[in-house]
Amino acid sequence: MNVFLDGHPLRAPRPTLAGAFEAAVEATRPAGRVIIEVKGDGLPLADDLVASPPDLAAGIAELRFTSADPRQLVRVTLLDAADALSTAQADQLAAADLINSGQTGPALEHLRAALSTWQAVQDVLERSTQLLGLNLAKLDGEKSGAELGGAPVAGLDPEEGFAPALESLTTHLASVRTGLTMQDWSALSDTVGYDLDAQISVWKRLLSGLADHVATLPMGTGSGA
Repeated sequence: MNVFLDGHPLRAPRPTLAGAFEAAVEATRPAGRVIIEVKGDGLPLADDLVASPPDLAAGIAELRFTSADPRQLVRVTLLDAADALSTAQADQLAAADLINSGQTGPALEHLRAALSTWQAVQDVLERSTQLLGLNLAKLDGEKSGAELGGAPVAGLDPEEGFAPALESLTTHLASVRTGLTMQDWSALSDTVGYDLDAQISVWKRLLSGLADHVATLPMGTGSGA
């Protein structure tokens, strides 16, 4: 089995998937990089083989790993999530307008799309903090300290915190679910058109600020370090 990492040949301890993964992880660790893609004979490797690579070749003659700086990976992902909120906002406003005009069917389609985006944003935030080993509560504390003369936290507004923003978002999303369950269309329209809409600007600033902060982290930050 021929093994490559970022286009360069890599010597594996054993000619198996497990051996190749061991070599790739060891090679990326000193630079603090993470593996983001694995291809076997030109095709993406199956998820089960990535999650638990067997100690056999599995019929693969060439294995190619691609790595990335986790800071850059997270930064781009956070900015993409912030951009996606513009689409969510359009879906939310469309849903509210359609509910008010009695068109609940089309309204629910837009609402489902918006809720899917919000779920994706929360997933991105969770995965990003896990990958870089970031503690949002600690960041909130550092930002608060900056107001008292402490060192500012790059990219992040000391007056906005992740904890209150998450609590507020959770509350409004719960109100949306309640409105859907009770078929309280008036309340649902208000929540989606006003309360949840107000969350868009807050979260775009938080995600963009966190992306800027991530760019200032020292090299080697990642994988929960």
